[in-house]
Amino acid sequence: MWYVMQVLSGEEHRIMQQCKKQIEATLYQDIFVPLYMRKRRYHGAWHEEKKVLFPGYVFIDTEDWEPIGKELRNISGLTKLLRNADEVAPITKEEQQYFMKMMDDDYIVHISVGYLIGEKICITEGALKNYCGYISKIDRHRRTAGLMVDFFGRRTKVEVGLEVIKKVTEEEFRGIQEESREDSSSLSETAEDVRRVEILSGAFAGMTGKVLEEYPEKQEVRVSVQIFGNEASAVFQKKELKYR
Repeated sequence: MWYVMQVLSGEEHRIMQQCKKQIEATLYQDIFVPLYMRKRRYHGAWHEEKKVLFPGYVFIDTEDWEPIGKELRNISGLTKLLRNADEVAPITKEEQQYFMKMMDDDYIVHISVGYLIGEKICITEGALKNYCGYISKIDRHRRTAGLMVDFFGRRTKVEVGLEVIKKVTEEEFRGIQEESREDSSSLSETAEDVRRVEILSGAFAGMTGKVLEEYPEKQEVRVSVQIFGNEASAVFQKKELKYR
């Protein structure tokens, strides 16, 4: 279960390390600060950097909070523990599962990739692929997206990295879809080592692509699709595809 400590903003990593030093390691599974990757431009180029996902918070993964609570009294910079009514309580299972799906094993939300079709965002790869409905704002200049998420029973805004490859009108995208269907109907026999699929749902429904890589453990497939005049790859759930 994930418990949450509120700490001085900017002191998250220092306090995390202090907790790891002072709390017996057998009392917890992990103590961590969720991060996200974003791109920032300086020295004439874009660079990836890590930022704190929830400024002012440190998480503790433990099944037994009581002995840890006693140790935290000696941690400087800790302002309070998040509570449900009068009791220290973990975030809900639903909230924890939501964040776990977005993060990797190091609690990092990686940059997502997508396209703007009219006013709608189509995520082709990354943490936001299954969470488009949570996006409240897209900042193409800063290459970020604002999300409204449930955090400890209330709606909270967080920022994550988002790379918008291209923006097209809905009319232009319908033309791209039609071209893809025409190309599919005129395809000759493909090489034995090339597997093609038809996309069944989402913005790319009806289009065809070439299988690049399969991820059986996640039931996902990376597909190369001819869109916007270029070869672009996107990750789909296996159930979204029909093998040809």
